[in-house]
Amino acid sequence: MPRHLTSLGLEAVREATPGTVWVSVRGAGGDGPAGALPGYDAMAQARAGLMGITGHPETGPVKVGVAITDVVTGLYAAVAALAGLLRRGGEGHRAPRLEVGLLEAAVSTLVNQAANHLVGGIVPGPAGNEHPNIAPYGPVRCADRDLVVGAGNDRQFAALCRAVGLARLCDDGRFASNAGRVEHRDALAAELAAVFTERTADAWRTVLEDAGVPCAPVNAVDEVFADPHVRAVDLVSTVEHPLGTLPLVGSPLRVDSRRLQVRRPPPTLGQHTGEILRTLGFDDTRIAAMRARGAC
Repeated sequence: MPRHLTSLGLEAVREATPGTVWVSVRGAGGDGPAGALPGYDAMAQARAGLMGITGHPETGPVKVGVAITDVVTGLYAAVAALAGLLRRGGEGHRAPRLEVGLLEAAVSTLVNQAANHLVGGIVPGPAGNEHPNIAPYGPVRCADRDLVVGAGNDRQFAALCRAVGLARLCDDGRFASNAGRVEHRDALAAELAAVFTERTADAWRTVLEDAGVPCAPVNAVDEVFADPHVRAVDLVSTVEHPLGTLPLVGSPLRVDSRRLQVRRPPPTLGQHTGEILRTLGFDDTRIAAMRARGAC
């Protein structure tokens, strides 16, 4: 927020370092009426419509289970910083000042649902686990638990039907195209449900994977980190922290076939404040004065 630049004394630093790329993260863009409002993930999810399309019609809106707007905004901010570094000129040139708002980032996550409204005139609502534009594409109840099954094209749908013993559905005119399957999704779901309850999710998963049909178990968090693939690709890293060895989710990026490793642990409160302020031009006297008045 702009007031933080003033209260922390950073406005003067920004003016004195024109080559520094500054990225501002705020609740909403500064040129709109919501620009001065506090920024919190839940409010951004609500106002951006993300919460309005999540959940079930019977139970009402539900926020995403993690602070997804915060995460997406952080990714946009990182991209903006990199773009700013590429765009800035040589010595004496002012680097760009960049801004990303939680509200705008949340709206960007609407993707196909935004297009459904802007292009198609539809006002999407909470549809549970159903995909608005593809069927079947969601959880199917098996003998023990749910398995997410998706058929994104006619070939995958035919493979699904043959794999589960419903080849007759390939000749059913209602399901001949994705548009028809979306229109008759309830009838299709009933056909699949009657078959899938006959076996466990793991059994059906083996059948569908062998047939080339996309599917996935609905894992609890502990099952995620026991997943053979997650373990095989070393997605969990460990770093040393003042409190002991700390396991963390590693970077999803791979560079030259090697996963980027976590090199430093999360800082303790205020651990790097002095280091950062010195980099920005503050001397120890000014840092001590700021700490004395609670500004850092």
